[in-house]
Amino acid sequence: GSLEVLNGGQVSASTLGKGDAGSVTINANDLVKFDGKGQHGDLTGAFSIVGKSGVGKAGGVSITTGSLELLNGAHVSTSNFLGQGDAGSVTIKANDLVKFDGQGDLFPSGAFSVVFATLGKAGGVSITTGSLEVLNGAAVSASTLGEGNTGSVTIKANGLVKFDGQGPHKSPSEAFLRMKFLETFNGETEVSSIPTDDLNFNGGNVSASGFGAGNAGSVNINAKSISLDNNFQVNADTQSAGEDSQANINIRSQYLILRHGSNITTNAIENGGNINIDTGVLAGFEDSNIKADSENFRGGNIVINSEGVFGMQFRESDSPLTSDITATGANNQLSGNVTINTPEVDPTSALVELPVNLVDASNQISDPCAPGSSSFKDSFISTGRGGLPMTPTEPLQDTSTLSSWVRLKPQSPSRTTRKTTTRKTTTRKTSSQPKKVLNPHKVETRNQIVEATGWIVDADGNIEFVAQANQAKPKSPWQNSASCSASK
Repeated sequence: GSLEVLNGGQVSASTLGKGDAGSVTINANDLVKFDGKGQHGDLTGAFSIVGKSGVGKAGGVSITTGSLELLNGAHVSTSNFLGQGDAGSVTIKANDLVKFDGQGDLFPSGAFSVVFATLGKAGGVSITTGSLEVLNGAAVSASTLGEGNTGSVTIKANGLVKFDGQGPHKSPSEAFLRMKFLETFNGETEVSSIPTDDLNFNGGNVSASGFGAGNAGSVNINAKSISLDNNFQVNADTQSAGEDSQANINIRSQYLILRHGSNITTNAIENGGNINIDTGVLAGFEDSNIKADSENFRGGNIVINSEGVFGMQFRESDSPLTSDITATGANNQLSGNVTINTPEVDPTSALVELPVNLVDASNQISDPCAPGSSSFKDSFISTGRGGLPMTPTEPLQDTSTLSSWVRLKPQSPSRTTRKTTTRKTTTRKTSSQPKKVLNPHKVETRNQIVEATGWIVDADGNIEFVAQANQAKPKSPWQNSASCSASK
């Protein structure tokens, strides 16, 4: 059901003499856990090793389980340790989680297929899981220090793959292929492949490096979303000479984001490696770069197929202040080629020409306001309060000339004459004798309308319109007329 190997415990099938090492096979439905070290620094783990002075091939290590944890320097390894022969392969299948976390005194936690000898091939590391976490300096490696191929590192995950953090000696969490030291090396490093849904790389590296002759190999990463952060490095480097000594990087994703000094680089003494990126969106910020450089000869080629590139652009050389795409060589004539393919979108293709008159103004006017309607016959008249001057240029008189509003009694249209009035003068006596009428007379009005030709103001300040104005000298006006004499 479950297996726990702790505090320096080991499962080992190794050889120190002539003959091949055996293999280690672990099947557990739930959990396999390797943790800690022994009192004398003994490593905890599962091993198939060709030891010092041994001659033979290392067998493999195969683990099938629900979850696998390798903690605090514990690891699984199939190696040639200073002997003669090939290293075997490490195969891990976990339905849920594979977790490598931390470092021991000598080795990081992780899975290794390594040749620490002058001759021999590494078998490679294959991990198939739901999710993978490589944390705090842990590593996954297929490497050789001598003649022979390194094998490959293959990671397949249905969910998240996370590389995060550093060990106590600032060593990064990483997955790598590595060969070095011997100039006589003539092998070929194979592929490092990481197909998964989401990749979260923070402060580590994924690399394929060659320090001798031959092809350093390639790094292949396929994921729905890839995030490189905190100086994470994806490298394919070689220091070997020759036209075929290239290290290539191939990345496919919907989203590829580089931040805080993260880089995707190939570097070579002679022909630079190639970088091929197919992504929906490519974004790079805070001095993150994509570089296919050659130290002494021709730069590599970069091909980017993307729907949009943001925050980074092609430049002739790398700058610490910007996020750059470069393919520099020993000189300008030896620079590599950079091709960025983005869809050619015509910004005017979806535009529609708008009409000159967006709105029919005639439909916005209320019907009662239309000319010819009954409401249109209404009028507005400002009558004021009375006391208006004869002309607009005359000033208003004092407020005594203002009159209040009055209501006029309606006058019969047929009434055209005035009634006859009788003015009487009487004297009043204290006696009871009858009253006498003096100077009786009748005043009869004529049916004639005379136009008013002036107006007068009586003692009470009332204005009366008259047919013939008083010929007396008019009073001084309320405001004197301004006058001036023309200069001679």
